[in-house]
Amino acid sequence: MDPLDHEKRPTSDSLVPATGNGADGEAGQIRVSWLWLVGVGAATAMVAWYPSFGVIVLGAVLRAVFQGLKGPGAAASAAVCAGVVIAFAIGVSPDAAVVLAPVVVTAFAVVALMWAGHATVTSISMVIALVSGASIAWDAFAAFRADTDLATVTVSYLSSIGHAVAGDGVEGTLVMAELTPWIEALWPVIYPLSAVVNAAMAAFGALLAVSRLGVRAPHIARFDAPMWAVGLLAVALLGLGAALGGMADSEVLLTGSASVLMCLRAIFVLQGYGVASVLLNRWHAGCVGHVLFLILSVWAEATFYLMGVVGLVDVWANFRGLDRGRSRVTPA
Repeated sequence: MDPLDHEKRPTSDSLVPATGNGADGEAGQIRVSWLWLVGVGAATAMVAWYPSFGVIVLGAVLRAVFQGLKGPGAAASAAVCAGVVIAFAIGVSPDAAVVLAPVVVTAFAVVALMWAGHATVTSISMVIALVSGASIAWDAFAAFRADTDLATVTVSYLSSIGHAVAGDGVEGTLVMAELTPWIEALWPVIYPLSAVVNAAMAAFGALLAVSRLGVRAPHIARFDAPMWAVGLLAVALLGLGAALGGMADSEVLLTGSASVLMCLRAIFVLQGYGVASVLLNRWHAGCVGHVLFLILSVWAEATFYLMGVVGLVDVWANFRGLDRGRSRVTPA
């Protein structure tokens, strides 16, 4: 039996198994009281000082409250999270609230989607895109008020980090000479990358909270890229070609197209690893085989984009034989 088989079989792009309705069925309850909302507030505040651990704790507490108190608990949790962010804006600084807000919104949205059984590639991607876009817009406005622009500020910040890591010697100068064009072209990627990390940690915490209920973590073998990713890939490639061809405002077009391509590359790489996972299990590769393949595949992807190509081809070839009759539909 497929490890993701439950009362309702998830669709092939489902990131989190759906085991019933928004409350995961009567058997999937966690006994909590309204006092747990204090824990939601504490976990939200913890994110400001201990981001990594705080997001995991926030994801776990939110999922427990959603599971036990259902819809009213979700609404109350949203109010508590918003209240903590506002309190930071008033009591600490507006900048602290600006840093805290996107992390909390990402965690809340991801956990809510998981609880409702709608955590698919498409829905999670939408959360990441919306949070990243809002963060870019706010930071761009702040940079404008400071008589500069976001690209200049971000490139300078990333370059300073690069110089600190590479050093001030000849080798460091050569390394930075190679990296600077990439930094200038791909600086927006740090926003979705940050959102992805926050989403993953919140999801991990949420899965920990319901692990005793039999809700299993999603398996890479079932990962399936939605068709919109292929269409967006084509648009990004067209934009990249136009930018390299000297189109007006080519710098902005180049940066946007290259950043979208990098984000899409992550989706197709995961698709490629899904194909590889099925094949390795079918061939009984074992732990050693999995480790060796992981090392070789990382090198192959970094050098030849191999895993991404495999993932892209699998959208049509369907090497794993997935039932894609409902694979592009969000589970109900």
